[in-house]
Amino acid sequence: MAGNEKWILLLTHGRLCEAILESASMIAGTLDAVHTIPLVPGLSPERYLAEVEEVLEKAPAGSYIVTDIYGGTPCNIARMLLRKYDVQAFSGLSLAMLLELDSLRRETRPAESLAEELLSLSGKSQKYLNALL
Repeated sequence: MAGNEKWILLLTHGRLCEAILESASMIAGTLDAVHTIPLVPGLSPERYLAEVEEVLEKAPAGSYIVTDIYGGTPCNIARMLLRKYDVQAFSGLSLAMLLELDSLRRETRPAESLAEELLSLSGKSQKYLNALL
């Protein structure tokens, strides 16, 4: 792992973040500097925020947060932290998104350009298979 490599923090309801990382590793090998922070039952939003901040305080500037669904607790926590930390945050975590972000984070380009490319994945990776017959 490069010393200045931007980190990816995966924030999800339940252990989805861990499962997606495990699946990504099956495809691409070990993904360095990816941290999973699951919101498990019984964990208060305040404690969850503290757990996320523990990781963010060590993360390089410009790191990424990816959450599962827009408007959920992990997403709302990420939005709160945008005011305090130099991070880029996204919602809509998928396996394809994680794999793409893992390769894009090594590029030096404006954050807006990376965000645009990453978000364009949803249209490219989601297909109605019946229509393709």
